[in-house]
Amino acid sequence: MANPSDIHNQLAHEFVMKVVRETKSHSELMVVIESALLAAMLVSQRVYNLSPAFSVEMIEMAIQQATARFAAPSTGAQDSASQAEA
Repeated sequence: MANPSDIHNQLAHEFVMKVVRETKSHSELMVVIESALLAAMLVSQRVYNLSPAFSVEMIEMAIQQATARFAAPSTGAQDSASQAEA
């Protein structure tokens, strides 16, 4: 059975690959990102019973973490994006 980290990495890879294949412009990418963020907030509220304000706070923290990972010298996130371009 896969551990949570393996599941996360597989889901992230599948999402990136699908977005690369199915968007044709930066504008389309931004629409997908907006929809994914909204979906995450709605799931947080409806499934995990988090308040809207706390859901927004969690998304903002996730964006900060993603930004830090992106800015790091060498990360799996950048490697995945590079592989998607190839």
